[in-house]
Amino acid sequence: MALAKSFYFTHHAGQMAVASSIEARAGEKVVRVGFSNSYRGSADDAPILRVVGDQFFKQSFELKIKGDLIPESAVESIIGELQGIFARHGAGAALSAKAVFKPTKDFHTARHTLFSAEQNLEIDKVVPVGASVKTKLGRGGSYED
Repeated sequence: MALAKSFYFTHHAGQMAVASSIEARAGEKVVRVGFSNSYRGSADDAPILRVVGDQFFKQSFELKIKGDLIPESAVESIIGELQGIFARHGAGAALSAKAVFKPTKDFHTARHTLFSAEQNLEIDKVVPVGASVKTKLGRGGSYED
């Protein structure tokens, strides 16, 4: 990945029209590496400010609430109060909620005894199990995502 990033940034330096991916070829093997306009934030702003200043970055934050840790009887009231607080401060659009139907902590182990392989494949279409693909880098090389 480091080589792909180095090539990508070197090749597109000074250009306004930038491709979203590059291809690496070794004989008949082709690997496509995509680069999206998606960035994680950083809790430490000093390195960013040192390199690019604050022209393209600003302080922000996200609050996360673990809804499954709130007693069911209090959920509706808490959400209503939060909506009221944000509305009073003219920030209603900043508040969003997403309902998530997620497995319990015991599901991953239990699924293998409770469901057949066919059922697990059907479940996986709706709630995929986390997985990663790794490729071997050259002869005797290490594995990387």
